[in-house]
Amino acid sequence: FYVTDIQSQSKFEEALIYLKDIINIVSENHIKNFQLLILFHKFDPDIKNRSDIIQNQRFLESKITKIIGNLKFWIYKTSIYDITTLSKAFSDGVFYATHKSKMFQALLKDYMGKTFNSATLLLDQNCFIIASRSTNEDYQRICEEIAPRLTRALEKLEEWAINTVDIVTTIEFPEKHSDFQKEGIIFLRKLDITKTRFYLVALCLNKKVKIRAYEYLPILADNLKNLLESFE
Repeated sequence: FYVTDIQSQSKFEEALIYLKDIINIVSENHIKNFQLLILFHKFDPDIKNRSDIIQNQRFLESKITKIIGNLKFWIYKTSIYDITTLSKAFSDGVFYATHKSKMFQALLKDYMGKTFNSATLLLDQNCFIIASRSTNEDYQRICEEIAPRLTRALEKLEEWAINTVDIVTTIEFPEKHSDFQKEGIIFLRKLDITKTRFYLVALCLNKKVKIRAYEYLPILADNLKNLLESFE
């Protein structure tokens, strides 16, 4: 991880020099396996659309791209006032780079291909994203934003000894270049496998897809169980 304060313009030069030093060291030793996650931190919701913040972002993106060159890197805009931005960056950095993550990703790809969901996220019990698939970046973003709140709602119900299998929300949102509303559902389903809790969050743009999505859940659960046992 490389973190820089998007609000502190006076420290940009120092931060970029430090980045150059990192790249020089890495380029010599670990270029094949290296990937850098760059966090523009303090990208707070109440100021992110301010002209000076946008200008700072563009300046840093331009400079960083030139410094890093051909190395793999991703930029995240994070804030302590938007926890989903931090969890997304942390999930990608810690989990996506592992061999296990690629195997989870393959399982989710197979599940989504059979169910025709528009977006599907597999989360661990701490709401970190283990794997995700989507047909549209906005659909994935919606699921990422709402997932922690849905899991929290389910867990609060369990504190009252209310066994909650899933939470389903009917949604309507406008289609681009159309006066019609697109209708669908977002559902959260818990998957308790051995002693491990997972959550599946899916966005379906057709209510009939939910039936198919639920039909394949036992298969996904069995595959996850087999995968977890293979790690032991």
